[in-house]
Amino acid sequence: MRRTIRSAPVVAGLARVDRLQWWLAGLSTVLALIATARGPGLSPDSVNYLAAGVNLADGRGLRALDDSTLTVLAPGLSFVAAAGAWIADAPELIVRLVTAASAAGATLLVARQLRLAVGNRVVATAATALVAVSPVILNVTKMAWTEGPFIVIVLAFTLMGALAVSEPHRTDRWVAVMAVLVWLAFLFRYAGLSLVLAGGAVTMLATAGTAARRLVRTIAFVVVSCVVPIGWMLRNRSVDGALLGPRTASNDSIGDVLQRLVEGVGGWLVPIEELPSSALLAAGILALLALMLLAWLVWRAPHTDAAADTAPSATTATMSRAVGVSNGAFVIAYLGYLAAAQLTTLFDSINQRLLSPAFAPVVIVVALGIHVVTAASTASTRRFTGVAVAGLIAANALVAAGYAGVGVVRGIGFNQPQWTDSALAAAVVADADDSIVYSNRPPGLWAGSKVQPILQSPLLVGARGVAIDGQLASFANDVACADEPVLLAEFRQGGVAAVPVEEISAVLDVVVVGEFADGVLYAVSSGVAAECPER
Repeated sequence: MRRTIRSAPVVAGLARVDRLQWWLAGLSTVLALIATARGPGLSPDSVNYLAAGVNLADGRGLRALDDSTLTVLAPGLSFVAAAGAWIADAPELIVRLVTAASAAGATLLVARQLRLAVGNRVVATAATALVAVSPVILNVTKMAWTEGPFIVIVLAFTLMGALAVSEPHRTDRWVAVMAVLVWLAFLFRYAGLSLVLAGGAVTMLATAGTAARRLVRTIAFVVVSCVVPIGWMLRNRSVDGALLGPRTASNDSIGDVLQRLVEGVGGWLVPIEELPSSALLAAGILALLALMLLAWLVWRAPHTDAAADTAPSATTATMSRAVGVSNGAFVIAYLGYLAAAQLTTLFDSINQRLLSPAFAPVVIVVALGIHVVTAASTASTRRFTGVAVAGLIAANALVAAGYAGVGVVRGIGFNQPQWTDSALAAAVVADADDSIVYSNRPPGLWAGSKVQPILQSPLLVGARGVAIDGQLASFANDVACADEPVLLAEFRQGGVAAVPVEEISAVLDVVVVGEFADGVLYAVSSGVAAECPER
């Protein structure tokens, strides 16, 4: 007979978070706020989220930096930026606060799940501390990215899934909340579709009774949870003909994807940016071997609760299994989604950013395993485990503090002074009225000017070095058809394989408007007749 947990103890357990865990949640947010002292970190995606939010607040709709309708990126963070623009005329500040607060949200949700599922307060607090100070979490919550809010939604989802499994008589309530969380997750990241798979598996396991009843409830969850994703994807298709925005087919192999997944896990064990691939691969193999050893020890260990101390009545073996099942289902579904996306679509390679939503659920599952093993082990083994985990937490805290300090000193990405204080950007602000602006680094130009729209100058290669043909000819035609003056802001700083100005000047008239320390501003025109679309 399936064991159940009464609702009142569960609610009490949800409300109980030790004072130390609140301090840890505060620490995680403080780290993110320190790292973003110069503003949230900005990448090309960040700039497009913010630009779309500003455009939405100004009544121009969800339009990216190049004035195209936002489809490739999910709109959630743009909605947050728009709210910031409406409320306080400060979209970057509101995004910064939301993503920093996401660090605290993730820490508290990990703490609450482990307080329900682990009787050993030391194990629960240690796992919470690891999440709170992890560079994996900091490196996404310091950026104007969607991962921070997405991680919070995921952990709320796995908590609801655990309650659905442990409380069969209240499954409908928790499953309904899970469906709504799928909507929110999808609106922040299209990878929220993985929650449909995870939620379907959890619903099937949580439902008591016949196979037909399980199937009906699971289908109902899938149908309801897909309402918003399907609606938004149909909207995207009506805009540009693609459900998730126009994308290029991938040329990755299964071996490529597996290698990047292992390297990503290695980055969890040794969370230092810019490590060589070989070091990450070695660390990833070591981490996977450790996980397999832990799984074997859990399988061999007698399942007792001998290490429980002052555990709430809701902390039972049933709840532990429920939390493990819910988080494990998400990790499997999410990694499967990432792998499938990499094999079908050419976008960013699997990296720490893309893997970050799986980090906290993996920590929860590992903490459950450590609790089982240490409960049945000797005192010396528990001491050794404690020392190892304490060392891991201390190392993560040291690295995270270093990254926070770097953010204070020099900023992050396109909010670094060379972009925000750009003389070239200032010149564009002065000359951009009634002009069409192109740049070899549109996000950097936006960071220093806030001018919109800014178009990408013609590129030689695109995502992951894939060659692009015909962009120069298309650019020349667009310039010839322009009704307004065309400016080209060319930064000296490299990083993007744009067509050199020398090649542009071979097909267009290029005149220097101003030369600055960080780049050159050109006026571009054409005396050649072109085939122009009707306006």
